[in-house]
Amino acid sequence: MQYYFQVRIEGSIKSLALISRYSAPNKHLLQISHGTLSSSYYLGNDELHVIDIKDIRSVVAMVPHTRQQEYCEAGMEQKPTMFLIEKVGLGYTQNEDIEEE
Repeated sequence: MQYYFQVRIEGSIKSLALISRYSAPNKHLLQISHGTLSSSYYLGNDELHVIDIKDIRSVVAMVPHTRQQEYCEAGMEQKPTMFLIEKVGLGYTQNEDIEEE
């Protein structure tokens, strides 16, 4: 998600979002991590898309991830990779009520 914005289209205001696209996850890393490490490449400005905010199912974080060379797809060794985190910040909110001993 890059940002949200509103535009007037045919007399009504529409709420839209500019989103970033990423490659499919590295299948090998996903398999050996039992589905827990989803590591992808950012596809760049050519893969920015505008969508209706009603189409958003969830918001995730894409965090920088350094892969070892043997886990990089051929020809992609120099591209920065990112890994997906769902429910960002949830751990912080759940820990607020824990008292220190």
